[in-house]
Amino acid sequence: MTTKGYAIFGGRDDGTAEILRKAVPITIPKKYTVPTLTLIFGHIDRNWASTAGAFEKFPVFSNTVTECLKAIRECGFDAFDQSRQTNDPIQQILWTFITQVGVYRMLKAMDLPIIQYGGYSVGQIACAYFDDALSLHDAMRVAYAQGYIIRGHQAEESIDYGNVSSNKLLNSKLAKVLKPLRVRAATSRWINACRLQSFEMYDHTIEAKLYEMVGTGHLTVLEPLKERCVKPTEVVLSFLASLANAFVQGHHFNLLRLYPSIQFPVSQGTPMISPRLRWDHSVNWHVTNFQTTRMVDQSTTEYTITLSEQDYMAGHCIDGRILIPATGYLFYVWDSFSGKVGFIPEEMPVEFIDIEFLRATTLTPDQQVTLTVDLNEITGFFEVREGTALVVTGRIQALRNFTPALTQQRRTDATLLPSKDFYKELRLRGYHYAGFFRSVIEAASDGSYAKIEWKNNWTALLDCMLQVSIIAMDSRSLAIPTRIDSLKIDPIQHKAANQSNENEVPKYITSFDRDLNLLQCGAIEIRGLNASTIARRLPPGVPVLESYRFLPYYPQQVLQLTDVASIIVQTILENQATIFFTVAEIHSPTKAPIISHFGDAIGDLPLVKALLTLVSNAKPEPIPNVTITEDKLMKQRNVLLLICENLFTDDEFISDAINCLSDQGFILLRESQCYTIPEGHRRLQLVSTFFIEDEMFLLYQQKKSAMSSNVDAHVIKVSSDDHTLSWLLELKNEVKTKPVILYAQNDHASGIIGLVNCIRKEPNIQSVYCFFIDDASAPPFDPTHPFYKDQVELGLAINVYRNGQWGLYRHFKLQEHRHLEPVTKHCYANCAKPGDLSSFTWMVGPLTERPPTSPLIRIVYSSLNFKDVMLATGRLTVETFCTDRLSQECVLGLEFSGVTATGKRVMGIISAGSMATIVEADPLFTLDVPDEITLEQAATIPTVYATVYAAFFISTDIRQGKTILIHAGTGGIGLAAIRVAQAYGLEVFTTVSTKEKREFLLSYFPELNPNNIGNSRDITFEQLIKERTNGRGVDFVLNSLSEEKLQASVRCLAKGGHFLEIGKYDMMKDSKLALSLFKKGLSFSAVLVDLMFSERRDLMMQVYKILVADIAKGIIKPLPTTVFQAHEIEQAFRYLATAKHIGKVVLKIRDNEDDLASVPISYLPRVYCNPEQTMVIAGGLGGFGLELADWLIIRGCRKVLLSSSRGITKPYQQYRIK
Repeated sequence: MTTKGYAIFGGRDDGTAEILRKAVPITIPKKYTVPTLTLIFGHIDRNWASTAGAFEKFPVFSNTVTECLKAIRECGFDAFDQSRQTNDPIQQILWTFITQVGVYRMLKAMDLPIIQYGGYSVGQIACAYFDDALSLHDAMRVAYAQGYIIRGHQAEESIDYGNVSSNKLLNSKLAKVLKPLRVRAATSRWINACRLQSFEMYDHTIEAKLYEMVGTGHLTVLEPLKERCVKPTEVVLSFLASLANAFVQGHHFNLLRLYPSIQFPVSQGTPMISPRLRWDHSVNWHVTNFQTTRMVDQSTTEYTITLSEQDYMAGHCIDGRILIPATGYLFYVWDSFSGKVGFIPEEMPVEFIDIEFLRATTLTPDQQVTLTVDLNEITGFFEVREGTALVVTGRIQALRNFTPALTQQRRTDATLLPSKDFYKELRLRGYHYAGFFRSVIEAASDGSYAKIEWKNNWTALLDCMLQVSIIAMDSRSLAIPTRIDSLKIDPIQHKAANQSNENEVPKYITSFDRDLNLLQCGAIEIRGLNASTIARRLPPGVPVLESYRFLPYYPQQVLQLTDVASIIVQTILENQATIFFTVAEIHSPTKAPIISHFGDAIGDLPLVKALLTLVSNAKPEPIPNVTITEDKLMKQRNVLLLICENLFTDDEFISDAINCLSDQGFILLRESQCYTIPEGHRRLQLVSTFFIEDEMFLLYQQKKSAMSSNVDAHVIKVSSDDHTLSWLLELKNEVKTKPVILYAQNDHASGIIGLVNCIRKEPNIQSVYCFFIDDASAPPFDPTHPFYKDQVELGLAINVYRNGQWGLYRHFKLQEHRHLEPVTKHCYANCAKPGDLSSFTWMVGPLTERPPTSPLIRIVYSSLNFKDVMLATGRLTVETFCTDRLSQECVLGLEFSGVTATGKRVMGIISAGSMATIVEADPLFTLDVPDEITLEQAATIPTVYATVYAAFFISTDIRQGKTILIHAGTGGIGLAAIRVAQAYGLEVFTTVSTKEKREFLLSYFPELNPNNIGNSRDITFEQLIKERTNGRGVDFVLNSLSEEKLQASVRCLAKGGHFLEIGKYDMMKDSKLALSLFKKGLSFSAVLVDLMFSERRDLMMQVYKILVADIAKGIIKPLPTTVFQAHEIEQAFRYLATAKHIGKVVLKIRDNEDDLASVPISYLPRVYCNPEQTMVIAGGLGGFGLELADWLIIRGCRKVLLSSSRGITKPYQQYRIK
């Protein structure tokens, strides 16, 4: 006799235990036979999110969920939304299945002896997986297909799980989608196996019969998920209770395997060892007394970050990558700083100063990131690093006596964007925020006002404040914070600034003052926020660019294999709508497999998955994404396209080939070009033939027994002249009952092909056929006419008669045929992808027919500058120089030389776009070229001498007898500066990077002192200057070096010296200067000719006048050149980027001054709009319409008419139009 019972305990908040459920003990007789354990899974769990969340605490279940989600990604279920919408049938069915699989694996892990299983509803899919009838991936496909089909029909008819089993339409659709499914035979352990390609498992009779079956035997029925629970604790309690009932009935299992393994050295309850020890004190030992002394003031704190622990960070997705928020680093510093003084961050007001964000840190689901915060507790300086890589630097200190400014209510006429529209705009810029990072409830479109919801997360709150400043920028670029001058946080006062009601979620008003660069929210102030734009990642997919043209069913020209594969795939999908495209190829002993080409063609199509199989006994080389099998052909099933050869030589082979096809499947026959096409086969019909190189392809389709009935189909004429659309009403009535042939004859505006393609994509409407007669010589359409009868009997979806041939329209991949040719029209060069110099190309420019406001110049030579290199390589962004989106299309090219329409030779500077065949000159800086100078030489003068003269005569005033240090002496500006400095009587010091450049400089300037030339690759030039000037230094420095060499250059200045900075790297990097050096009365000037050209044209006019005068005096001389042809623009930029050049690098655009055409170039066409014309966008207030309007405006359109039936109804529409 044995007594068994159970009790389930739970923990209280105070740490004590309580009994949650208890059973009355029962007595088990000695001759008791343990009943057979039967596991049952059933209904769809509509509360699946709570159920799965409750079980995820168990490691076995959590690992199962991870495996299933990975399988979902591998299967490519595009409609599976990981945001987990509970009412979505896809989510409900898939998550119910995942939960059942997870619970089953938990039971197996506990060694529970499950003898048999049964199910109903989704439980049948789980049983099929338990029984190895389906693999995990195939089971997921069944669940996904069921949910996808049910969801697609819920909106148009009353579909639920109770009546889905009797819906013939849905059953037929499911059977069609799952036809390629491979299901193994069920074993006896699955006690009520059913068909998986239908919805019969949802029939209520299945459930009733199952319970009737298990109710008659000596069984223990285990239903761990039967109870419908709401709370997670109830879910686990129900599960444990079902296990306890099985235990009472005599089934044993190891419950400990359900929980994480114990991490202690020994199990709980092990007696202590210390009472059993006795120490021997008979010997005295000397013990050193150490005194603890604080030696350093540096503390280090490590923070381990994973998406499983800090799951909220998954919502900080920037450009497709999950990044640790910039404010997240600061919170860790805040936490470390407050912890050192015994406070939590919520109790410690702090101020961050001079924060520098140096790099971003990416998080991935399977990655663990360790951030180390190094904090000097005396100075407050901190560093955040990942490993050895520095991430953030700055200083932190306690905040005292802080009085935040009162937040003003919104006073702006900017459009107020609700949360949805606010984040829509950010998403277009590359910010894919989610969760806590979507806390902005509303915001003004100019960023001046916002309201942010408090979600008990400081990182998210601070990040949302930064988001408000982003929306204020008129840009589609991706910007990330790089510097914050000051960040003050008083968490105690901040809570008091809550402006919501007592029972509401706290909300805070946020304001952004662009003039002060001040963000303020409650008791938080952010001053001096600087952000830098970064390049967006390229989309993972390659755009498929195609042409659309007519192709006969029997073309005579030789085609490319890739084109033929694409044509065949399009033809099959046009006649057989499916999401699984199964292709099998019989490996030829004499020909290479071509199945991969069909995989590529299918891969270019959205929503279609390729299932590729190569049947071979020869063990060929592996082919990516192709399954190689030695199975016989007869074992292949539901093949949509079979590729083989010598089909008609063996009747048995023909039978096996046809039997492996799906209904109306296709066979592609590979034969030699001299192959004689046999007479028609009773079960196959020839659809098309193709010639490729030395082969001929013949595409056959399996005949359908009822195909001849198309002759009796209802015929409807589609006419664009019928404004009443009477044919449309007729089509609606007839398509429900019988096949319909739509035809249009010599009516190019009918749109019949697109209409039929759309109709055939509707559920259960595959019996609509298109005949487009586009040939005046064809007789009037009549399906019984001998001219049309044979084509009608083929039963093809699309039939086009044109140029005396039957065919169809197909998409062909555009081939980029680039060839060099001279051009007379306006073309310009640009780097299509900054950072990738191989993307340099010539494009057609926006030259209009309007008379130009300035003379047009035919460019003969165009010079390259380091600014162009910095922009093309991505080291500088376009927004650095140009914030106007209308002017960002091309910012490369500053100077040129060429000829006007009257034949005058000129050289000059324009704001951008000088690497072109034609430019519109700017009268401010267009100079005549002296007769003694060639145009090649003239192209080296404008920018370098303008820079030198702006530095020497605008930023300062050089004088005879002074000394000057000119860096990079063999560069364009260096050579020009040395020449001008010597002409005005200055003693010149300079630097070069190689011995060859030093020798060139001495030969080019014989009067230059060889002892005054230093090295530009290190800071040894500082010692040279001090020695040559007896420690005094030089009066002027013209600097183009960066980092430590810039600092050394400042130290080379004498008292009262002037530093002339022409480099941009340290400016963009915001490098620091030691202000103590300026005690010597130094002055610092940034020489920015491009800024002067656009903002201070009066100063540029002064430079122009001095330049013209010195050209006449002969002071200004051309520089040495390295010439590249116009089509060698990539090589020119790469050469300039290496800094190996001497003088200037120029592009040759024309061979001779009088040539109208350029040298041969390869260029791409580009769309531009006539600003005088009006563009009408139907439905223009939708998301696509607004983006199209934005694109048209950037391409030159200035008159856009947006057509809408309801007008402006949403704030986002108002924001975009305004």
